[in-house]
Amino acid sequence: KVKFKIDDMGKVQHFYLTNNLKPKKIETSDNSDISSYLGLGLVSVGGIILISVLRKKGKVIGK
Repeated sequence: KVKFKIDDMGKVQHFYLTNNLKPKKIETSDNSDISSYLGLGLVSVGGIILISVLRKKGKVIGK
């Protein structure tokens, strides 16, 4: 709601209306970081390698 007054003086008057609101940041439900997935992947690969090495040495049941 904007109020303004027009004077009858015979001159051209200008009126500018600007939107000064900042746009809101859109948030998604996914706040995860790629580094957590990378760490989980490295631990998984390390576990697979460890199990395969132990199986070759015969220290793991289920050859």
